[in-house]
Amino acid sequence: MGHNPFINGYRKLTPNQRTGDEHLLLVADLRTIDRHFPDSEFECFNLTDLLAIGALKWKYFESIRSFLAKIDTWPLAKFPSLRRFGWMGGIEVHKRGAS
Repeated sequence: MGHNPFINGYRKLTPNQRTGDEHLLLVADLRTIDRHFPDSEFECFNLTDLLAIGALKWKYFESIRSFLAKIDTWPLAKFPSLRRFGWMGGIEVHKRGAS
């Protein structure tokens, strides 16, 4: 998601870890998708687990990241406006009338 200042900073520090044609999703993009596919569903992930980056080379990294991902469940459900600050998201798009 393109609104997370921490991931944007990380992306600036690591430009070689992505392709030149990548596009961060913005709220405007989600609105466009919803306008064309009103039955679409959006789920956001990874609000706090970016904090685990400092432990990336530790053997406990995955445990730390998993713990932080579980913490994300409550604030993302309680405060939907925080979803724009997630690190990643998934979109399920449905064409009307399709089974």
